[in-house]
Amino acid sequence: MFLSEDNIKKHLEHLRNEKLKYSILEKSVPELKGKSINEISRANLSRDIKEEALRLLWYIRSHETFFDSFTVNPKRSETVEKHSSSRERLVYDIFLQAKDREYGFLYVYADKQGAPRIAVSDYNEGVYLRYEPILSIDLYEHTYFSDYGFSKDKFLRNALMYLDTGRL
Repeated sequence: MFLSEDNIKKHLEHLRNEKLKYSILEKSVPELKGKSINEISRANLSRDIKEEALRLLWYIRSHETFFDSFTVNPKRSETVEKHSSSRERLVYDIFLQAKDREYGFLYVYADKQGAPRIAVSDYNEGVYLRYEPILSIDLYEHTYFSDYGFSKDKFLRNALMYLDTGRL
């Protein structure tokens, strides 16, 4: 794969810790139990609780999507082929959107017509209020630095080879 086993373990451990924090928050604020990001954003909660819940859920959802976005054997996608000239073109568009971003997540989602669209977001839940991302790439330096140093382009090129556009 494109990340070392140690790097993946560190990310998964951090994700488990954030899930634990959210679980504790849910126990202390029962109104959060089972609520989506959209429901929490509209809920009548204190600002501090709402912001923390949204931050944690954004983090959890973004990373879960990130870990689910790659496969050793990417599949063809009729959706991608229908709306983009090719998988390679979509991957190139993703690369162009991601390469100059210093941090955040890149998301791929399907618009109302089913066409793949790209959104880049920094540390907020906003993208989940508007879309349901299908694929994501963590663009924060901590994601790739231990494996690639300052070579973000190399990280992106390697990651994009494994991006599972067949999920679209």
